Amino acid sequence: KLQHVTAYAPFAGGQTAFDPGRWPMYANTLRDKNFNRAQIGKWHIGGTTTPADCGFEGIHYPGYGYPGKHPHYLAYLRRLGVDGYRLSEIKRKRFEYSGLQAGPDEAGEAAYLAAQTVEKIGQYAKSDRPFFISCNFWGPHAPHMLTEKYFRMYDRAQIPAWKNFRCALDDKPEMYRRYGQYWGTDDFTEATLSGLLATYFGYITAVDDAVGRIVAELERSGKLDE
Repeated sequence: KLQHVTAYAPFAGGQTAFDPGRWPMYANTLRDKNFNRAQIGKWHIGGTTTPADCGFEGIHYPGYGYPGKHPHYLAYLRRLGVDGYRLSEIKRKRFEYSGLQAGPDEAGEAAYLAAQTVEKIGQYAKSDRPFFISCNFWGPHAPHMLTEKYFRMYDRAQIPAWKNFRCALDDKPEMYRRYGQYWGTDDFTEATLSGLLATYFGYITAVDDAVGRIVAELERSGKLDE
């Protein structure tokens, strides 16, 4: 029997300690085939299991791992002349949903991962060994933390909320209500949603541009057709 839930109750949705020794790892299969292997960006596999534990080269971003406080990202920002990961115009309720990140376009999370991937492609392309690179962006779901170009790219005034934004939930699954309570979106206004959609579209474009840089590097290195 389903019980009506009036407030969100936190729960653990999976393993926090993943043991790669219990499962065959894809990267180890590739290792046996003489592949170079790299994991770039979001890992999100347990709290302590690293890419190296699973057969990859790559930086470990523990847990969900958004890199705002990670020393590797902070060092990258310093090389761009940016003093730390700094945000303004933050939209928040229960969580932070969006924010304007200080720095040039290259300072954004998607550009940061593209730079790492391009570097790895250049390194691996010099070898006769085949390679596998997994590049995993944290977006485009919220939080949408974007540099000026992408944060301002889409006009929220031109993005209406969807027509059923205020539909009744009486005949909908209970999860609809629980998700609204969990994310703090149950009392969003149309204007709030339009603003979040604008930064969502900006994040999608930032990721598109980052993927374009990666494809261009594969082409430049002569590996795209492979």
